[in-house]
Amino acid sequence: MMYSVLIMVVAIVVVVFILLASIVKAYKKVPPNEAMIVFGLGGKRVVQGGGTFVIPGFQSYKTISMMLTSFDVKPDQPMFSLQGIRLKIEAVAQIKIQSDPIAIATASEQFLDHTMAEREAMILHSVEGHLRGLVGQLTVESILKNPDELNSKMRETCSEDLDKMG
Repeated sequence: MMYSVLIMVVAIVVVVFILLASIVKAYKKVPPNEAMIVFGLGGKRVVQGGGTFVIPGFQSYKTISMMLTSFDVKPDQPMFSLQGIRLKIEAVAQIKIQSDPIAIATASEQFLDHTMAEREAMILHSVEGHLRGLVGQLTVESILKNPDELNSKMRETCSEDLDKMG
């Protein structure tokens, strides 16, 4: 009798331990510089700088970096000013996924399965195209005398495309 009670207590302790270990393992944390996209049972949700339960077998998750990234914009194709003068312009672009859940969800749709180099290449093509288009609308003198005008026009024209990417 005593032996069966001991076996029962040990079995209950083992079951409780397994349940606690499963709960601890199901809790996933994400640092403030990343966002976690949980998908599967219950749809898709975004967790940023915190933690949530991910039900094994029913849900999965992936993370995406929220850090500011800088990269060089050095177009291979020639650019021409309004006067038809060939120019070589190099720039630096800085990008970051916006912190609101809608932008994170949008960025996850565009970039989640891509490496950082692939993300940069996709964004770089968009930025280079806008730069080429703006340079073609300006004279060499306006580019040299007022580079801030080119910068602000770049922000305006690129922001709509980049917002669509998150």
